[in-house]
Amino acid sequence: MKITPHMAKIIADISVRNSLCLPGITYEQFVAGLHREDYDFIRYEPGTDFSRLKPNPLLAKKEFLRVTYVGSKNWSIHARVSPPDDPRVFRLLEYLKQLGMVPRPMQCREKPGMYHFWLLREYEQEDFDKVEFFEFRPSDPLGGFADRSSLGRLTLKKSQLGMRNYLVMNGWSSLAVSADMREKMEKAGLKRLIFRETEAGGEILKDEKNQIWELDSDLVLPPFSSKCDCRDLDGKPFTGDYSRGFTLTEGFYIAPEFHYTRSVIKSVGEFDLARTHEHWGTEKAPRKLVCSRRFYEFCNAHKVKMKWFPVRIDED
Repeated sequence: MKITPHMAKIIADISVRNSLCLPGITYEQFVAGLHREDYDFIRYEPGTDFSRLKPNPLLAKKEFLRVTYVGSKNWSIHARVSPPDDPRVFRLLEYLKQLGMVPRPMQCREKPGMYHFWLLREYEQEDFDKVEFFEFRPSDPLGGFADRSSLGRLTLKKSQLGMRNYLVMNGWSSLAVSADMREKMEKAGLKRLIFRETEAGGEILKDEKNQIWELDSDLVLPPFSSKCDCRDLDGKPFTGDYSRGFTLTEGFYIAPEFHYTRSVIKSVGEFDLARTHEHWGTEKAPRKLVCSRRFYEFCNAHKVKMKWFPVRIDED
């Protein structure tokens, strides 16, 4: 397994469920083949609700494998460690290979005999300081996911109206902003932003002070660069046929980074918010959002909570 060097801290995350991966193999049989020196083993009675158990502080620093569920027939374990080239990771992966299991390709459909193996990046501020553009995702969602009306307008609850200093994401596909936040954005001169009307109670919102707008962009970027590995949901190279689905993969990274060439970014002119060319899923699915460093700094200045991911601009 080759780990790509990166400034961000990288974590290996492994999950095994016998109901999908190893039907017929009991928890005791699986544990018997593990390297017991790699983790602190605690036996629980079958049927224990592990979601209600408090972590054992004496084991927190030493624990590698964690039992997440043991039932009368089914069980699951979970491991998380950094760095991902820790010898314990390789021993566990080798054991799973001996059992005839394979890692599930990231973003592809789950099939019998697969276990989950993910790589996660934990970015530091130093990573963000060197980035020109970002992908971003919600930290504070829109009080539950908002629906759309038959005309495509974002449909809000009346309890969501009248918010101040408000910029949140609805899922990962749309943004909603309060009237005062829109005014701040316009004063900041952020480019390629558009504001769409929303609805509440079946009516288009017209109250200027209590208005919540959907924030979008009128710019769709060109396709990703060839450094991006675009696939359908069966893990095959994406050919443009959205009936087979679309996803972006980067080895085992759970959040692949977007790549564009410098010339492509220059060709679209200056912008602070844009949509990707690619639809995530089917052709009717939404495009993801990309923002500039100026948009990122605006959000930080106004204490808007988002999860930020660097977008890589590669020289031609």
